[in-house]
Amino acid sequence: MIQRLAADRALVAELECRMLDLERSLAELRKDKELVQERLDSYTYPVLNLPNEITALIFVNFLPSYPVPPPFQGPLSPLHLTQICRKWRDIALACPTLWRAIKLPRAHGVAAPQIMELADRWLSRSGCGALSIGIDGSSSPAPETLALKYRARWEFVRLYHEHDCRQDFRTLQGPMPLLRDLDVSSYRAFVLTRDDAPLLRAVRIRRGTPLTGLVMPWVQLTWLKVDGIEIQECVPILQQASNLTSCGLRIRRLENPVVLPDIHLPFLKTLRLLTPHKPVLKVLNALVVPKLRHLSIEHRALGTWPVDTLAALVSKSGCRLQLLRIYTAVQIPEGSLQAYRNVCPSAQIVISVIDKRQ
Repeated sequence: MIQRLAADRALVAELECRMLDLERSLAELRKDKELVQERLDSYTYPVLNLPNEITALIFVNFLPSYPVPPPFQGPLSPLHLTQICRKWRDIALACPTLWRAIKLPRAHGVAAPQIMELADRWLSRSGCGALSIGIDGSSSPAPETLALKYRARWEFVRLYHEHDCRQDFRTLQGPMPLLRDLDVSSYRAFVLTRDDAPLLRAVRIRRGTPLTGLVMPWVQLTWLKVDGIEIQECVPILQQASNLTSCGLRIRRLENPVVLPDIHLPFLKTLRLLTPHKPVLKVLNALVVPKLRHLSIEHRALGTWPVDTLAALVSKSGCRLQLLRIYTAVQIPEGSLQAYRNVCPSAQIVISVIDKRQ
């Protein structure tokens, strides 16, 4: 028994010595750690030494070019820049340019109020400058209501309803003094006067928007695209839109014969008529476009004698085409191509073969 006690006392003494050695080693490791941590803390990443103005400019170029809106959430959203570090957050929140474009998210369910509150904070950071806003159709009026709050600052606007959304976008009724570009699909016609949008120059009207009853300051537009327009609706619009420089039309099929008056567009340079139906031929024959330079059209829309149709347009208008793009489901014979070159000797002729099923 006495011998065992003596052995335990010796073991305790040995363990104490080993513990002291480990504590000394641990103390040395702590000291080394402190030295390394001091070096790390003293290091400043070069990107954090940039002037705030340069960092803000990098942030702006990180986003899609205005007026294209960035994603509302995710790594490509300006919200992501506020979550990297405190300095970047302060810079991002103080840069109105980062927040001037937004595609308002859909608002559904219990999360809708929080989403709209986040979107409202986004827009409030944009200062007093012009805005680019997009709304896709939603059964909730929340996105439209929020957009309406900033209507006086709209510059580029996309209002689009889907097939299952009977949205009529009443936000288009009223003053929009900065509005320059409007892309709209609405269930109902609306009234937008020159006094409402004195700077409006570009309009795209998507399929499904009724043109009967639609009031627009056509005369001040320089760019117009209409998807799915009746030929009877086409004439009065083009007669008023005399300052157009670019126009694209998709005309719906029409069985009844219609005689069109001449349509004078003295400044039109680019024309796209991408519908393979006879109404396109009627519109083409009615146009007087002396400054037309670029024409895109489906081959079938030129009628039975396509080269003669083109020659009539060139002769009637006195225009000098620089680019003729023809969409066709079949190859055009070399003889026909040469005939086109004879009609438009200064034009580059591009043949784009499309799917026959289209």
